[in-house]
Amino acid sequence: MRILTHTGFFIKTNKDTSELDRKNISYGLTSTSHLLLKDEPLSMIPYQQAQFDQIFLDPSHNLSQWFQNRESSTSPFAIAHGKPFFEYVEKEPKLNRVFNEFMASDARLVISTVIENCKGVFEGLKSLVDLGGGTGTVAKSVANAFPEINCTVLDLPHVVEGCEGSKNVS
Repeated sequence: MRILTHTGFFIKTNKDTSELDRKNISYGLTSTSHLLLKDEPLSMIPYQQAQFDQIFLDPSHNLSQWFQNRESSTSPFAIAHGKPFFEYVEKEPKLNRVFNEFMASDARLVISTVIENCKGVFEGLKSLVDLGGGTGTVAKSVANAFPEINCTVLDLPHVVEGCEGSKNVS
C-alpha cells in the first residue's frame, strides 16, 4: 500500500491527527484508482484483464526470436500461437470478446477526453467512418455527442457480428 500511495494510486488519510497511530490509517481512491472500479463508466478493468491473459503474455516470451527473425511478415503473436492475431481471434469467440471489451474500454476513455477537449474537430462534419472501429464504441460516443453526424463502423465480420446500429450509427 505504501508504494501505491506514494505513486498517487491511493491517498492515505488518518482518522486521528497523530501520524504515529497506525491503527487509524485508512486509504481512499484517487481519480486513477477509480478507473479500476467495475461500475465506473470509464472502467479500465477489461484492459487490465487482457494485459494479464496468458494468450497476450505468451508473445512477450518470443520477442528475442522475433527480433532475430529476418522475415518481417511475422509477429511475436504469430510465433507464439502459429498464426497472426486476427486470424487466431476469428476462430476463438472468447478471445474475440475479451479483445473487443479491452479495446472498447480503452476507446471509451480516449474518446471521452477527445469529445470533452477537442469539440472543434467535429464541427461541420456530416459523416464519420471508423475504420477498424471494433464494436462501435467511438462511433456511438461521437454520435451521442454530435447527433448531426452520421457514423459508420467498418471492421472484420467476426468483430461486428451481433453489433446493433442506432439512429445515426451503422
